[in-house]
Amino acid sequence: MAVPYYGDFPVDHAGVVIPFNAFTSNDPSASATITDFANTDVHIHKNGSLTERASSSGVAIDIDVDAITGGHWITIDLSDNDDAGFYVAESEISVRIEGVTIDGATVNAFVGSFSIERAGGSLALLKLIQAAVITNAAGADIAADIIALKAETELIVADTGELQTDWHDGGRLDQLIDAIPTTAMRGTDNAALASVCTEARLAELAAANLPADVDTLLSRITAAVALASVCTEGRLAELDAANLPTDIAAIPTTAMRGTDNAALASVCTEGRLAELDAGNLPTDIAAIPTTAMRGTDNAALASVCTEGRLAELAAANLPADVDTLLTRITAAVALASICTEGRLAELDAGNLPTDIAAIPTAAQIKTALEAAGSDLDYLITALVNKMIVTEANGNTEQFTDTDVSLGSIAAAFSTDGTFTTRKRLVI
Repeated sequence: MAVPYYGDFPVDHAGVVIPFNAFTSNDPSASATITDFANTDVHIHKNGSLTERASSSGVAIDIDVDAITGGHWITIDLSDNDDAGFYVAESEISVRIEGVTIDGATVNAFVGSFSIERAGGSLALLKLIQAAVITNAAGADIAADIIALKAETELIVADTGELQTDWHDGGRLDQLIDAIPTTAMRGTDNAALASVCTEARLAELAAANLPADVDTLLSRITAAVALASVCTEGRLAELDAANLPTDIAAIPTTAMRGTDNAALASVCTEGRLAELDAGNLPTDIAAIPTTAMRGTDNAALASVCTEGRLAELAAANLPADVDTLLTRITAAVALASICTEGRLAELDAGNLPTDIAAIPTAAQIKTALEAAGSDLDYLITALVNKMIVTEANGNTEQFTDTDVSLGSIAAAFSTDGTFTTRKRLVI
């Protein structure tokens, strides 16, 4: 059996009545009175919480209302604040009875529910309107505000009626609407406008054309910006009427412009320029060989660029050639360390003849040997006598074959008259 909802009540409402019925367990059942029922058997819950109101103050019960068996009610005074702050706006209240006796049985049951200024409910909205719109500044009470609103409404109705008249057939607005032309191409009734706003031009604004036109315009703008960077005021000034005729008049009118320069004219001859004529250039191009190995049709080139020489550039030969070249470079570096500029200078034409001329001839060598004959005789004698040169005392001592000393010989050998050679001679 569903628990009935008894409505939304304002805060501090003095009498929320929860009626309910009691029946016997017989079949068929009959209305029954309740025994052992007091206000302490009434339990009140808020917003689905198991925590109950802590006080039974403000709760009254009436068993068998108007002395009729089976009908009972509970009256709750919301202004009772014995449990401070329990009854507040935006509260959902559930009421139950517990431990009462009906037809000899103990009964526990929820008997009803209600709300206190439910959020979004009518009472909450009315209070919001009263607080935000209807104030004593406009009238002493709601009735005064409604009377003032009615007066404004009457003005609105009058204006609406006037507007209806204007909309009526033949009214001012109707006449204005009737005056609007209904022919095609509104706005082009003006002949001058129609002459330039043609179908072809309007077609360029169509979805199929406009993006392409915009892209073209952007390309031209980009080109114009680039042109503007080089097409300066100074350069444009040269095209003015005051400058251009003078510049044109200054252009030479003799043949072969640009070759007035003697050096250029010497190489840019008529014969060479004639080769660039339409009558000669195609023939020259056609004469270029198209067979393989372009560039070697020239006999002189082909005679030196032989297969054998080209083969040296092949993968099988080139590394070995490079190794040989490195070896030779190493040897050349070593040779350069001893073959100095000073030594090479001795081989120059300025030095070599002199050096060769300084070499004694055979006759000069013979004369020199004859001049040194006496010295050679001494040397020969010393060799024959098995001289042993020592430096014991700086003198030359001579011995017999039996090793008997013949005494020291001082100044035994004279060289150049200034220096004297002293030797110890062992015979």
